[in-house]
Amino acid sequence: MFKSTLLTTLLAVLLVASTASAHPAQPARERPPNDPTATLTYADNAGTVRLVVPGKDWQVAETCLGLQGDRGVVYAEVLTRYLTGDQRQAYNLQLYPDWDCKENDPATGHFKRSLRVMTYDGQGKAMTDEDGKVFIPKSAQFFPAYRE
Repeated sequence: MFKSTLLTTLLAVLLVASTASAHPAQPARERPPNDPTATLTYADNAGTVRLVVPGKDWQVAETCLGLQGDRGVVYAEVLTRYLTGDQRQAYNLQLYPDWDCKENDPATGHFKRSLRVMTYDGQGKAMTDEDGKVFIPKSAQFFPAYRE
């Protein structure tokens, strides 16, 4: 009887061990709040615009916003923040040099890198691209900045 109890216990332990995950449990990611908002201020006192995309984080990333597209940006800030903890910004704002949220230079058709920002304050100076030229965003997209 002792052998059968020991064997049953051993089988139960092996069964539990074989069904346990080989990887430790991952913490759940906190989802960002809905309806992200950002503000952009254009160079040469050309005005300030507020960007808003209604929807949940996974819907928002599918939305491309057209912008003024003729001036650089001297200030940009994502206003939507996590409501708990450190209250950091909940989204990144991707700025593109082309109208359809693609990384192409509309003048030449060549690849031109987009810029991803949460906050930019050039103190009156416009954002620049990798070549040091004024970056003129023509479209924008929000992407969730998930918090672990």
